[in-house]
Amino acid sequence: MGVPTLIVKPSRNAGVATCLLVLAFLFETGCNKNEPVDEAKAGGKTTADFAADEYDYFRDMDMRPDGTVDANGNSRLKPLELTPDEIKGRNTWVLWSAGDEVFWDYLAGHSYGFMDLLKLCDFAPDDKVGGKRWGPVGLTIEPGTKVPGRPDQFGLYIRQPEDTTARQPDSKVYGHSSGIVGLRLFPNPKFDDKARKHWDAVKYRKDEHYYNDPNLVRPYRVGMSCVFCHVAPHPLNPPAEPEAPKWENLSTTIGAQYFRMRAVFGNLLKEDNLIYHLLDSQPPGTIDTSLIATDQINNTSTMNALWDFGARLDRSGYLDCRSPEYKKDYLARYGHNDFEQVSDESAKMPVLLYDPSHCDPSGAYANPRPVPRILLEGADSIGGWGALARVYLNIGMFSERWVTLQNLFIGFRKQQPFKVSDTEKNSVYWQVNKRNVDYLAKFFLKSTEPMRLKDAPGGKQLGKLKGEGVPWDPQLAAGRKVFAERCIICHSSKQPNGMNGAPKGPEKINPNELVEYLKDPSYRNWALAEVEKRDFWENNFLSTDLRIPVTLIKTNAARSLGSNAIPGHMWEDYSSDTYKNLPAVGKMTCWNPFAQQNVEWQPPGNGRGYYRPPPLVGIWATAPFLHNNACGLFNNDPSVKGRLEAFDDGIYRLLTPGKTDGEAETNRYLWPTGPSADVGTPINHATLERFKQDHGLIWRTPVETHLHIPAPYIQQFAAGVSPDWIRWLVNYPWICFAVLLLIGILVLLGSRRRVLGYIVLVLALLVGFFAVFIRGWFGDLNVMRTPAGTPVDMLANLDPDQIKITKPANLVVLARGMRSLRKPGTDAERKQAAELLEISTSPDLVLDRGHYFAKELSKQELDDLVDLLKTF
Repeated sequence: MGVPTLIVKPSRNAGVATCLLVLAFLFETGCNKNEPVDEAKAGGKTTADFAADEYDYFRDMDMRPDGTVDANGNSRLKPLELTPDEIKGRNTWVLWSAGDEVFWDYLAGHSYGFMDLLKLCDFAPDDKVGGKRWGPVGLTIEPGTKVPGRPDQFGLYIRQPEDTTARQPDSKVYGHSSGIVGLRLFPNPKFDDKARKHWDAVKYRKDEHYYNDPNLVRPYRVGMSCVFCHVAPHPLNPPAEPEAPKWENLSTTIGAQYFRMRAVFGNLLKEDNLIYHLLDSQPPGTIDTSLIATDQINNTSTMNALWDFGARLDRSGYLDCRSPEYKKDYLARYGHNDFEQVSDESAKMPVLLYDPSHCDPSGAYANPRPVPRILLEGADSIGGWGALARVYLNIGMFSERWVTLQNLFIGFRKQQPFKVSDTEKNSVYWQVNKRNVDYLAKFFLKSTEPMRLKDAPGGKQLGKLKGEGVPWDPQLAAGRKVFAERCIICHSSKQPNGMNGAPKGPEKINPNELVEYLKDPSYRNWALAEVEKRDFWENNFLSTDLRIPVTLIKTNAARSLGSNAIPGHMWEDYSSDTYKNLPAVGKMTCWNPFAQQNVEWQPPGNGRGYYRPPPLVGIWATAPFLHNNACGLFNNDPSVKGRLEAFDDGIYRLLTPGKTDGEAETNRYLWPTGPSADVGTPINHATLERFKQDHGLIWRTPVETHLHIPAPYIQQFAAGVSPDWIRWLVNYPWICFAVLLLIGILVLLGSRRRVLGYIVLVLALLVGFFAVFIRGWFGDLNVMRTPAGTPVDMLANLDPDQIKITKPANLVVLARGMRSLRKPGTDAERKQAAELLEISTSPDLVLDRGHYFAKELSKQELDDLVDLLKTF
């Protein structure tokens, strides 16, 4: 008898099981990824490879009066005298991109065809804005550079230094000049032989399909330094030709007041794209810093001017940078804001400029700690060191980690926090910034003193200044009295300390009671006496830096509602626990332009709903006004005359009279000169009749639009907005198609359940169709067709938590709403608009409302106050 043979028959389900195992294996391997590190760490570099340069390349920038006048009576200016550390600070501010060139190159292929910074650096003869970057775009041409007569080796017209012998910064650290201040060029390490063969500069300029290819490798990567959003013509020495300034015509701290958001970050968009108008709705000189790490709110804010950095530290309660005598006198006379509690993770970041050599070493990581602020919303609460370090993260440093924590631009996916521990462990650039932050702070201590109108060329005459043009001049006593009775409670960093008979400072008052506290006899007497002292006006950045509820100031709420710094969101480590535990501000009133009535709305809590008073330093040079630059004339004119024209229009709009807030609001949007202008055109083409209907400026689409996604980006878009459980299918549709096809065939061949096999094959075909669609084989994707006249923020502020598969009713509301909006003036439109506003992160649509605190002033009192403001 022979040895028995073991025969194994394949199970009918073996193929199915095998396919499922393969699928599971691919899914598992897709989820197990190494912890990302930045490019410098991956390349074996250390902080020693990125030493800060102490050569003063920008000596003529940021000039200040030298105390003398010329033959015409104008103040002479001189360069700042900077120490080596202060020079390193300015070089860091102007040149250092902290490796963010990786991020901006990534965005060129992952921004859904919105933007490409390299195109801004190409000054070709057929440039679509005629070689200009200041007028139409709001960027600053780098002095001492010129457009070459012929293109470079890659066919691009990158501006080159006029003096080829002039010393240049180390290109390995700072890149090369791009011809635009704040943008630096780096060789692209991915631009290999294959990429070079594919590269065509002519197609790059003209062929939309070519430059919108996500796989296109560009010869340069563009890095961005902080000054990109902070440089502008110097108010005290403006250029004769803004398109061709000299270094002495520029300030690195005034803020990019003429910056055009859409022209920079939407420079590839066409007018029929909804995103074009979303970016256009951010007025010149403003930026939504949560545009990329989106919080689903269109919440633009001014490009901050940095004023009186030392006074900010004083107000925060940190005076160790001052002399012992100054510190003693200040604390004897003035109070400071309460320190704030931060998390253990956040407490790993030190107090800015803390010097343990002459202070208690433990104070370097104090908790609670002093918190000087720069930003206008209440979330700015981690202190100077953390704020300066975070700025680089927000413009792309360590993007290898950042892009994994969010769905860029579009959102509709829960953010993950960008942890301090991640950067500490995995980013060399973060380690470099730990050294550079103090250099920045030292530079700001030297460079942020006031720029007074009296020191600008012709300023005294053009501004019709009284006396010597300083706030303490005897001729301005009437204006000082108005300031003491109306403004000081929010707009002075010097406040009483409650000691030795002095009244309490506003930091000890319920913020909702601040206006009433102005009438307190003790506080009023203190204020009237204090404004008459010269040293009150010196080292005073004219803000308390306190959080004020939006329900009190009644300005547009969007910026105050940003959620990126609340628990569980992107910047949770960069806001204080004090901020996160603030009480909700209560109900606010918003205008519904469809129903033509006010509606009540309850903003969420956890810190949201607060602004801090903007400093009034340099107010003559920084119109338009409000946190979003929505109030006042924008004339694109940086001359002294132009700035004063904008100031005069904006300040009288801002300080409109009226017996009630409602009357002041009406007087603002019925201003005698009509809607505010944007370079000669009414802002957003708004008519006076539209201002009446909208109770102010509501930014509306001027043409019919849609959300346009170029075909090569459809898969990126779909993956970004998909729930976690379906994202794998979107990323790997052909694998799913092949597996389902194989399962269907196996079931048909090896099973009596043929119906099941047919069902699986139909599913496979559907998945195949889906794969063809998201790969863009059917062409571009156009969705959300929107009629002209639609409020941009009604769509930009839709709450993703309310619009998802688990809430199908709201998806129906959105679909119906988009149809009904095409029926203006109907009950259907009004009903659906109301439902859309109910699922909004901010239903507050009117941009230029609020701040009616001057409403009861007489015409004389208002003029006296304005005379004083011009001297700040």
